[in-house]
Amino acid sequence: MAGSKFQEASGAAAPNSIGPISSIHPNFTKITMKSTTPPAIPTAIRHPLLATALLALFVPLCGHSLLAAPATIVTENFEGDRVPPAAKPFNTTLAADATRAHSGASSLLVTPKKSYATVFFDLDDGLDFSKDCEFSFWVYSEKANSVSAYISADDGSSDRYTVTNALGTVEAGKWCEFRGTARAADWRKWDSAFRLVIKLSSPCWVDDVVIANTGPATLPSQTWPRLEKALHAAAGKRATALKPGATVTFDASRAAFAPDSAGVEATLPADAAAIIPAEGLLVFAIDAAADLDLAGSVTLEPDADLRPGLRATVLAGNTVVAAPAVKAKAWRGTKAAGDRPGPAPDIRGERPAAAVPLAPFRLTKGRHYITIAGPHFRSAGTFAKLELRAKDRPAEKPLQTFGFFSDTHLGFGRSNWMNFKLNARSGEELESSLRQLKREGADFAIIAGDMTDGGKASQYKDLASVVQHAGLPVYGCIGNHDTFANSRADIAKIIPKLFPSGPENTDYAFSPKKLPLRFIVLDGSYWRDKDGKIHDYKAKGADQTTYRAGMHDWLRKTLAEDTATPTLVVSHYPFYLQRGVSPVSGYDLGKTSLDKETVTLLDAAPNVVATLNGHLHCNEVATRNGITFIQNPAFVEWANAYRVFRVYKDRLEWEVRQFPNRGLIREGVIPEKALLYMLSTADGDLAGVIPLAPRKPVETVIDEGFEGGRLDAGAYRMTHAFDTTRAHSGRASLHVTPTAEWSTLSFDLDHRMDYNAGCEFSVWVYAEPGTRISSYVSAQIPGAKDRHTVANAAGTVEPGKWCRLSGKIPAGKWRMDEREVRLVVRAYGPCWIDDASLRAVK
Repeated sequence: MAGSKFQEASGAAAPNSIGPISSIHPNFTKITMKSTTPPAIPTAIRHPLLATALLALFVPLCGHSLLAAPATIVTENFEGDRVPPAAKPFNTTLAADATRAHSGASSLLVTPKKSYATVFFDLDDGLDFSKDCEFSFWVYSEKANSVSAYISADDGSSDRYTVTNALGTVEAGKWCEFRGTARAADWRKWDSAFRLVIKLSSPCWVDDVVIANTGPATLPSQTWPRLEKALHAAAGKRATALKPGATVTFDASRAAFAPDSAGVEATLPADAAAIIPAEGLLVFAIDAAADLDLAGSVTLEPDADLRPGLRATVLAGNTVVAAPAVKAKAWRGTKAAGDRPGPAPDIRGERPAAAVPLAPFRLTKGRHYITIAGPHFRSAGTFAKLELRAKDRPAEKPLQTFGFFSDTHLGFGRSNWMNFKLNARSGEELESSLRQLKREGADFAIIAGDMTDGGKASQYKDLASVVQHAGLPVYGCIGNHDTFANSRADIAKIIPKLFPSGPENTDYAFSPKKLPLRFIVLDGSYWRDKDGKIHDYKAKGADQTTYRAGMHDWLRKTLAEDTATPTLVVSHYPFYLQRGVSPVSGYDLGKTSLDKETVTLLDAAPNVVATLNGHLHCNEVATRNGITFIQNPAFVEWANAYRVFRVYKDRLEWEVRQFPNRGLIREGVIPEKALLYMLSTADGDLAGVIPLAPRKPVETVIDEGFEGGRLDAGAYRMTHAFDTTRAHSGRASLHVTPTAEWSTLSFDLDHRMDYNAGCEFSVWVYAEPGTRISSYVSAQIPGAKDRHTVANAAGTVEPGKWCRLSGKIPAGKWRMDEREVRLVVRAYGPCWIDDASLRAVK
């Protein structure tokens, strides 16, 4: 989703930002920002071998040794009265300034001439592509200032790209340090014009710039194959047989253990319990006597660290069977520069239960491994028990299997969004995952958009190579990162086979052989400018994604051609998001979102059973009017996940997997951000079943008798309570007391309403003398300041009596641009409300 294409000298968007981070980790790309108050006495001048000292301090903690002393490319503390020639300006004036310094007597004053400015340092003469490159600098600003730092390069196209970056908002009145590392594995040696760029939005002082070749460090992704082999060999010594109908219970003495995924050794615990560190792994070997369907649980006493987010990842092979979290009151990531998600807030949640149920999962006949992995930023707690329960008959064999990916972002370098987007490494993991699917007998895979990170020809060539070498047919879909000026022409030349109706037909339908399924793929990555003109790429001034003109007519016709075959509709962009506050972690996912025009067409087709989407890099599964809406997490960044579907005559079954290299998954996490909620946001989103039977029309949209429990409605400017002293029917009603002149109780229709139908709505109210009450259906029109009323209810409120307010909306009256449609009851004084209902009427 996040943009990564830019030019330092063009005014395009800066690379991705993560905001303040407090420390560094030696085993993956380091992006750090920390603040200090201005020193009263100048500190020692920064030594050019600082990077050596940092590695010497941190690397031994994970068992790595420094391979070579760093070769300094730039070390500049801006002493003297002249600007050094190494610092090159763009859109700015530079001046040596002795009034403020982080160290020594002076620093570099940078004053932008426009809305942004850059200072850059050429690196071509000093880079050693066999090594990492570390950089750091200090910034001081008198006011809030958006600062980014990144190494960029020219791949020969018109756009530069980011190798790695470090962004954040400077704290006013403090010297703030930024750090970053470009990894040796991410260099593209054939590119040129490598630069360290410091970009800022208002005047600031820069000091103590150090850029050095270091290492290269041995990364967890490099050691993972050896560690995985060692863990499997050790666990195999304690393998347990599992037959249909059997239940087995494990403690830690039947597992293999690795305290750190950056190491290469596995041990055999002697004790029944085991503390699993942040990067620890506990692995059990299972020998399945047949294809098995399983359930179970793990008992994991939580760590004392109750920051919200992931507690552990439990996997069967690469399939995620549990992702328990600490839940806090509704929270979001803190604000970072631009629109980038910042770190999790410094809050604490509830102590979770130790017992964690496992999602239903399957093991084929043979050896498998169950892994409990630490959550990267704190201990997983103390493992006590794993229980597995096999059904009493072998698992049914599917007709076919297919993979569903989104947001693979094949590209260059590593950039940060919620965590690190591993653009340069995504291709190899995609190929590995596709190969695994082929070995398992899968028939094809779908990538639901953002196939590449920058829509470049070289990235499409990489994707073509991945698909060719994996040997598994792949169907493509266009995402916003796939549509730049030349992207569609490059798609047509380089990856036309990903679009079976021809690359000019990026809206298309296909039916796999011997399968009771049909897929419809939609291209929502056209771009609308402020004048309403639609472009087939992200042209200047066009910043709103949309469908091509005529797409909905094509979709209506295509759906009508076959109303019997179970159909899945694929697009990069979600059609429906239930959202709300995650019951798993407490993360506030935002308001319900509905692509009303598209979903209305899907509602009208009784054989549409599911939609498959991506874009938001977060897992969500919701059901609306019998259609299952699945949103994949990102493949390129944590949770590094995708889905696998098994097809049967009467149903689809699906599971969530992470890509194979757990060392690389670790490298993609920013522990200091602790922003790890995206793998599971609600119960039932790690495995599920989709019936392939025709859907039945939904008639009852709202049926609320206010009998107690949770209020499933929005309450605005009121206090309310279930009241058993007065009811229209049943035993209770809702007593409402406005806290202002008026208050509203509202019911969201977007969760269930079929907008092909009309509706009848009603509510019963009881009021004391002098209280006015009204009811209506309202909606928001994009761009309008106020909500508009779709229909008012008729009826008279008589004091001291239960009175019915009711109304109708005929089919065809709904506007497709209406959003956030609600049934509303408005009260101007205390009253009782009961028996709210809304029924769809064809």
